[in-house]
Amino acid sequence: MKQKDILLILVPTFVMVLLWVVFNVYHSHVSSTISEPINKQIDPIPESFDLQGLEGLKKRVRLEPIYEIPESLLSGPNEETPTEEASPSADLFNEESVATEGAEGI
Repeated sequence: MKQKDILLILVPTFVMVLLWVVFNVYHSHVSSTISEPINKQIDPIPESFDLQGLEGLKKRVRLEPIYEIPESLLSGPNEETPTEEASPSADLFNEESVATEGAEGI
C-alpha cells in the first residue's frame, strides 16, 4: 500500500471516531437520568469541610464484637421456664375465636 492509500483510510476513520465520541458525550449530557433534586445533592465538598472531625473519627477506638452470648443472659433466674402458648384470641385466623369475641361485645 502506498502512503496515500493509508492516509485515505486513516483520515476518515479518525473523523468518524471523533464524531462518534462527540455524539456520545452530547447524548449523555442531554439524556441524563439524574433528577434535579438529586443533582443539587451531588455538590462538591466545600473547602470549609471539617477535617478535624475526620481526624477525630480516625482516632476512635475500634471495638471488636463478641459473637457469643454470655451464659448469664441465656439462663434467667429460673432455669426451667415454661413455654407460653398463644391464647385463641391471639390467632387472627382462628374463626371461632373471632366469632366468640364479636358475640361477647354485643
